[in-house]
Amino acid sequence: MSAQTLLDKLEGVKGRNGHWRARCPGHGSKGGTLAIREEQDGRVLLHCFAGCEPLQVLQAVGLDWHDVMPARLTEGHLKPIRQPWAKSAMQAMRRELTVALLVLGDIEHDRAVTRTDKARAGKAAGSLSKWLKTLEE
Repeated sequence: MSAQTLLDKLEGVKGRNGHWRARCPGHGSKGGTLAIREEQDGRVLLHCFAGCEPLQVLQAVGLDWHDVMPARLTEGHLKPIRQPWAKSAMQAMRRELTVALLVLGDIEHDRAVTRTDKARAGKAAGSLSKWLKTLEE
């Protein structure tokens, strides 16, 4: 079995060489929110940027792990693969959201917002907008 079993059931598939993006069937996305990667040992890695669980994605197209993973990998326990960039990306996103929430709180409570605060909030909005576009692709 391989990633191709899953790719054949997905819509909007783009990519090559073991890395693809597609519409996530778990939540019916219109953009490429589902990342699929096939490792050299045959493992298929799935990540939905909208938050769907990998098994939810597979079940939405009538598949299970046994349909996409090599038999030797589905029989035992697999150690999860850690993606070191994910933690730093989430921390950066959290910082930008905090900035935006602080400035919005000041506006809501009719507190003065300085030019510096406005500029920083604009930068946060730009970063958050880029991340949202990435999630919608």
